[in-house]
Amino acid sequence: MSDEFEVAADELHNYAGSLDGLHGGIDAIRNYMYEQGCNKDGFTGLLMVLHPVIDLVGDLFNETLNFGQDRLSGTAEGIQRNAETYSEAEARIEGLFSQILDGLSATRDAVADGAAAVDAAVPQAVQDAGAQAWNSHVESSAASRNGGA
Repeated sequence: MSDEFEVAADELHNYAGSLDGLHGGIDAIRNYMYEQGCNKDGFTGLLMVLHPVIDLVGDLFNETLNFGQDRLSGTAEGIQRNAETYSEAEARIEGLFSQILDGLSATRDAVADGAAAVDAAVPQAVQDAGAQAWNSHVESSAASRNGGA
């Protein structure tokens, strides 16, 4: 499944920042609504009865904007938390891989040092005799597999 998608935590952070930036747009809409949409300056005479209706519509629209702004904030915060979670998981995975590689390097070095120690501790004549025995075993095994040829 990991081959099917990749999470770019930096892009999630950027997207959350973009969503946070939309608050200014909502505030601009709210200001325009109060300055233009809820302006009752020309409502005189019989139109004065519409003042409470305009106030009601303005309040409803304001509550709608508040709801949208709250949802927008919640979405931005959720995306930000997800980005942080992905970043932390990636850092932990990188740390684990680093530990594994360090362990493999240490094991490789220990094996190389051990082989050098064995070479130094075993006399050359014994090493030659072991190599000759091994070669003759390999040859006889090959011959038996090939029908004794």
